Amino acid sequence: MKRLINQQKGFTLIEMIAVLIIVGIMAVFAGFGIITAVNGYMFSKNNAAISGKAQMALARIHLELVECVNCTWVSGATVSMPIRNTLELKCGNDCYNRDRYIRLNNDNGNIEISTDNYTTTDILIDSVNAFTMKYNTDDKYKSIVVTMSLNHPDSATPVVFSTNVYPRSTAN
Repeated sequence: MKRLINQQKGFTLIEMIAVLIIVGIMAVFAGFGIITAVNGYMFSKNNAAISGKAQMALARIHLELVECVNCTWVSGATVSMPIRNTLELKCGNDCYNRDRYIRLNNDNGNIEISTDNYTTTDILIDSVNAFTMKYNTDDKYKSIVVTMSLNHPDSATPVVFSTNVYPRSTAN
């Protein structure tokens, strides 16, 4: 009978508890790794979305400003509205060549563009903190510096986008 007791093989209760504790610790670290990876993915996804929206808005503003006709070049001055340009826009079957108004609507945080002094507007981008369009004559060439600051859903720090537009009509 003594021989049978000494020949039994298996795990003791202490060994099982130690293995369970080690597996639990490894699962906690793996969970933290997965959470960090998911947060990083969501942050980069939101960055890409914000950058895409800002790029489209800045491209449209650039399109309007590059053909600016009534530009008054006073360095540091805000670009006055309306902007008149020679660019002919097509809307359905109609073609028009009108004044454009661009503004930050502080009520809802949207940058809006309008052809009728903001009676009807198109939204270029939302979630905007600040928006400026200023003349710059510090360069060799005259330019308009467009800057917008957007809210980031994952960060309290706003994201700033900026571009220089060099209008073709620089007679002043």
